[in-house]
Amino acid sequence: MRLDQCGPKRGSAVPGSDTSRGTLLKDIWEVCTFRPFADLVGVGMLSAFAIVLQQWSAALAVQYAFLLEDQLENLLLFFLGATVVSIPISALLMKRFEKKLVFAGFSLMGISAAVSVMFVPALRLDLAAIVLCLNGAGFSAPLFIPWTMLTDVADDFKIKKGKRRDMLFQTLYQCLNSTSMLFASVSSLVALEIGGYQTGACTQPDSVAFTTRLLVSFIPAGVMFLSLVFLWRYQLTGERLRTNKAVLEERRTQQAADSGNSSGTAPQPSLDMTSHDLPDKRGPVQLTYFGPYGSFRFKRP
Repeated sequence: MRLDQCGPKRGSAVPGSDTSRGTLLKDIWEVCTFRPFADLVGVGMLSAFAIVLQQWSAALAVQYAFLLEDQLENLLLFFLGATVVSIPISALLMKRFEKKLVFAGFSLMGISAAVSVMFVPALRLDLAAIVLCLNGAGFSAPLFIPWTMLTDVADDFKIKKGKRRDMLFQTLYQCLNSTSMLFASVSSLVALEIGGYQTGACTQPDSVAFTTRLLVSFIPAGVMFLSLVFLWRYQLTGERLRTNKAVLEERRTQQAADSGNSSGTAPQPSLDMTSHDLPDKRGPVQLTYFGPYGSFRFKRP
């Protein structure tokens, strides 16, 4: 008997095999060209750039633009306090309204407050405190809301493509988000260098005050406005999210019904299985979590 008659040749595709086992580069390209993910990346990167740029420059603006160096700690405390308080408020609002609407509302409030920073006169502690509080509240929610929208993108990809790529979505988004923050930090340093900032000097030229105002006002406001353009293009809202949720619930119900058959055992996996929803009983399952502040990995028996 010939060897090639005993089975498929080495390297050839098995009929009915899992078509999702492609190369890593092919999977990355498929994920990056997925329209909802591309729009979400635009929203996340631009909003992260604007927020980090403003946060890096806030202390310098208080010192050299507002001339309130003796109140620096208090103003930064107001700024960070408003940021912390607004996060649970935005989380509550997302339970009643769409994520896209909540993101747009907080972004518009942050944009308005950022533009007003440019016109706050020096030595006005009351106006500076109010403006910084509005900035902290408006630019906090846009930093974490895109992470909650990432799960919607992964579910939509599962329905459209028939396979899950959650870890790849998380990894790529975290990498691009971190890159945007790095660009914001570098941009701040370059702008201060152009503005004539002298490290360690007791006094700074007037151009530094104007530069720090730009870094906390017009520049982050303009970048955040561009993120709203990508948010407007984002498609996973309203009826489409409800449809995706219904489809996934139906699949989970079907999976539970299949696992609860009369024999009491789940169907054994084979090479002919193409659905990722079927249970895998072949050994320990390794789960990996990726988030904005790190990752961990564990095995479930």
